[in-house]
Amino acid sequence: MINFISFYYLYFLVVFSLLLLFVTLVNILLSFLFTRKNKRQGSIDFSSKKPLISVLIPARDEEENIYRCINSLLKQSYSNIEVVVLDDDSEDNTFALAKEISDLDSRVSVYKGNKVPSGWLGKNWACHQLSEKANGEFLLFLDSDTKLSPNVLSDSMNMHINEDLDLLTLFPKRKASTFIDKIISVTI
Repeated sequence: MINFISFYYLYFLVVFSLLLLFVTLVNILLSFLFTRKNKRQGSIDFSSKKPLISVLIPARDEEENIYRCINSLLKQSYSNIEVVVLDDDSEDNTFALAKEISDLDSRVSVYKGNKVPSGWLGKNWACHQLSEKANGEFLLFLDSDTKLSPNVLSDSMNMHINEDLDLLTLFPKRKASTFIDKIISVTI
C-alpha cells in the first residue's frame, strides 16, 4: 500500500513540475514577443522640465516609520515631488509627526482620512482619498515603512520616460519585522 501511495505522490510531483516548466517557458516566450523595444535613442534631460510626482502615503499607526519614510522622500535627487500623507484613523502619533514635517516643508501635506464607506476596504479607501488630493502627473503609492534611497525617483523617471513605459512598479527593499514577513517577502 505504501509503494502505491509513493508512486502516485511521485507521479503527481513530476506532472506538477512539468506543468510549472511549461508555464515558465510560455511566459518567457510571450515576454520576448510582446515586450516593447526602447523607442527613444537618448536619455531625457530633466533639467528643463521635471514632471510632478505625487508620492501618496496611507498611514495607520505608523509613528515608528513615518518620519524616516517622509525624510527619505525629501532627500531625493528628483526634487519636483509632493508628499501627501493620509492618516487613516491612527491611534498613535502618526498624524502629529507627519504634521510636524509638513510645517517645515511645503512639499508635504497631511490629511485625516474619512470614515470608510460601505463597499470599500480600508486601505483601498485611503488610497482613493489620496489620489483625489494628488496634483502630480505621476502617482507613487508608498507604504510608510519604506525608506527610499536618494536616486530612486530620478532613476524611475528616467526608466519610465526613456523606455516609453505605460506603468512602472517599484518594489523597494523592505524592512521585515516578523518571521513570516521575512519568509514571504523579498527582503534584505
